[in-house]
Amino acid sequence: MATKNYLLVAAIDFGTTYSGYAYSSREDFEKERTKAYLKQWVDPGSSMMYNKTSTCILFDESVNFSKFGFEAEAKYLDLIMDNEHRTWYFFRRFKMTLYDKQSSGDGWFIEDETGKQLPALVVFSESIKYLKHSLLEEAKKQQTDIVVDDIKWILTVPAIWSDPAKAFMRRAAVEAGIDTNILTIALEPEAAALFVKHLSVDRQLDEEGGDLFRTFAPGSKYIVVDAGGGTIDITAHEVLNDGTVREIIKSNGGNWGGTSVDRNYIDFIKCLIGHGNISISFIGDKLRLAPKDAASFFAETVTEITRHLKSLLQQKSGKDIATIILVGGFAESPMLTQAVKSTFSEMRVIIPHEAAWSVLRGAVIFGHDPGLIKERRSKYTYGLAVFDKFDPKKHDEKYKYEGDGEIRCACLFSKLISIDDPVTVGEYRKAEKYMLTDIEDEGSMELYTSESSDPKYIDEKGCSFVGYILSAGHNFVVNEIVEVMMRFGETEVEIKVYQPKSNTISSYYLGQ
Repeated sequence: MATKNYLLVAAIDFGTTYSGYAYSSREDFEKERTKAYLKQWVDPGSSMMYNKTSTCILFDESVNFSKFGFEAEAKYLDLIMDNEHRTWYFFRRFKMTLYDKQSSGDGWFIEDETGKQLPALVVFSESIKYLKHSLLEEAKKQQTDIVVDDIKWILTVPAIWSDPAKAFMRRAAVEAGIDTNILTIALEPEAAALFVKHLSVDRQLDEEGGDLFRTFAPGSKYIVVDAGGGTIDITAHEVLNDGTVREIIKSNGGNWGGTSVDRNYIDFIKCLIGHGNISISFIGDKLRLAPKDAASFFAETVTEITRHLKSLLQQKSGKDIATIILVGGFAESPMLTQAVKSTFSEMRVIIPHEAAWSVLRGAVIFGHDPGLIKERRSKYTYGLAVFDKFDPKKHDEKYKYEGDGEIRCACLFSKLISIDDPVTVGEYRKAEKYMLTDIEDEGSMELYTSESSDPKYIDEKGCSFVGYILSAGHNFVVNEIVEVMMRFGETEVEIKVYQPKSNTISSYYLGQ
């Protein structure tokens, strides 16, 4: 969707363990595409500077926002020391609550460190609001009269997230004061690939992987592994003759990020306090752990990642992939990088300098120039819930019902697009005509996804309700035809509905 002219592109990377932002002006971008301002955060506990702050948020007893990031951690620790923390609300690593979100709606709650609950929309929107305000304060030091509407905002999300999860992040950003028309959702591994691509334009060499020009030469194929705190987010591209890329393996991955190593370490501490067969010794005030036991914290996670990569590269579409681009905070772990290099020794492995900031820097580039991705793959099969005249030769008896004097079959899955179908960025699918028969309180025309290529009913295994084509309060006339066009090639599903009878048209993102 079109946005007005902007003075800056600002990207917020909302991570599981750490979050941050970066921005650049159009003028700066034209001079040097990879240049961007990254906020420096001070950790009060160590007085060290970082390009991200921890994804933690603190609310007081009255559920008023108090602190975010390192400051929230420090404040909460003081409250614990004074035994005053039980009535406060402290959330950390809450982004992972969106990992399994499959249905629309924001009326759900998440638990803080002590089990108390707050609405998820409050926790996420207040976090984004803090980052937005901090960014504006930094930007005003360079351009004193800049306001939020002068900025093109980019919010990064994992490519493996569901449509409802992406839609929830958009709602949270809007709730935080960012106009939906100046907000774009960027997919994290795509943003990272964009950053690495422009490193080659700047003629930078990567000591881990050699000349980057080969990676982005026409006809070459590469796979991006964004190894974050919560998830491993993977996509694969083929470079086209014009320098753009097409997705050759639909986005995939799992919850095997760096925090899974943390969990194994915590289990070790529990075992140490209790009992177990772990080789440890104490040297002064230090605990020394045998290398094999330290490596065991990473073993399951690293094995899961390399096994998954192997299966992708053995697919027909993955056969000619020559390069692995490893980015994200977890990509700076020697345990992971060495495992990837040794497992795929015949491949070029590129680990850019400052791998942890690749997504953030790439998201800024994406905001200025979103044209890298030309074709994506549909993550799911999409379809609408419809009914038809009941045919005993085709339909299951359990879906039979009577309506308006005829015997009908309910819950049919009317397919719009199949899983793994190629979809061109920017193009709407052919308009499909439907009879608008009713209006629910939440909206009209139910949209479903399926993990199957050809589902028949909306309640089959692997099917999920994701939202309504028309939101509540629409002005379309019931019992009249509507023409539905959808764009599946963007980072979010976009919908356009037109009704000839009423001459009404509506365009928006799914879940908006």
